[in-house]
Amino acid sequence: MDRRLINFVTENIEKVKDFFSRYLPDVTICRHRAGTLLWADFNKLGLTEEQLHDFLTNDAGILMDRGSQYGPGGEGFCRFQVGIPRSELETALERLLEAGKRRGIIK
Repeated sequence: MDRRLINFVTENIEKVKDFFSRYLPDVTICRHRAGTLLWADFNKLGLTEEQLHDFLTNDAGILMDRGSQYGPGGEGFCRFQVGIPRSELETALERLLEAGKRRGIIK
């Protein structure tokens, strides 16, 4: 992988980690073995998998892979792509922030 791409993805990952640390500290972010994917553990939010999917997809407009599709124990986890243009990532995080505030998940 080109060093510039590695740096770009690393910066995107840090941006995501910073967002969750600041606004959703109960969500744990884990780096996936694939370089541009992250796992997020939403279990501490107390949402069912269907509620989490509804919140992320319908309220925040963010498409993520449900952890359960990767096997038992994946419930409450989501996998998402961070190897995207920075402007798209920032827009997605802004939508997540606003949706979280509307739902009372983010104060």
